Amino acid sequence: MTGTANPGDGAERPQSLLSSWSDVPAVLIDRHLTVVESNRLAKALTPGFVPGVNLVRFAFLDPELDLEVGLWGPITRQLAGMLKEALEEGDEDAAFHEVIGELSARSRAFSVTWAEEPLPVRRTGRAIFLGTTAGDVELRYTLFRVPGEGQETVIVLGSGDSSSRSALRALGETADSDRPA
Repeated sequence: MTGTANPGDGAERPQSLLSSWSDVPAVLIDRHLTVVESNRLAKALTPGFVPGVNLVRFAFLDPELDLEVGLWGPITRQLAGMLKEALEEGDEDAAFHEVIGELSARSRAFSVTWAEEPLPVRRTGRAIFLGTTAGDVELRYTLFRVPGEGQETVIVLGSGDSSSRSALRALGETADSDRPA
């Protein structure tokens, strides 16, 4: 086994790996923080993890999210920091201008957060998902950058205690029962 892989040589793309992880929620996002793919357990945690959803828009613009509750303050700072980091590491493009422009115009909380210096990105941390079918679930996350030029990131969420493991099992059972036969 070598340390490099080339597309087309049989190497797994992150999208195909996510679905094989049945016991941990996992999400692949692009450089604009838009969900590219997620596994069934991640989708069961929050509608924010459905492919096509931009996580920064979801966090700052969803009227049902209360940024004052739980860990939403640190999470929104984290997301704004991730967006700023991606912008600094890559070229500006129309999608960045669209996301940042829309958020700046529609969310005072985003504008205030975006103006803060610095916005450090934590590669590990914790998040609480409120109101899931298994109740409130506190999980630990880890961010893994996907090698290559696409600036993709895999977010893997794991349980830190027995109650969150039980909640993930319950979410998995719910997600399984919602699948078409």
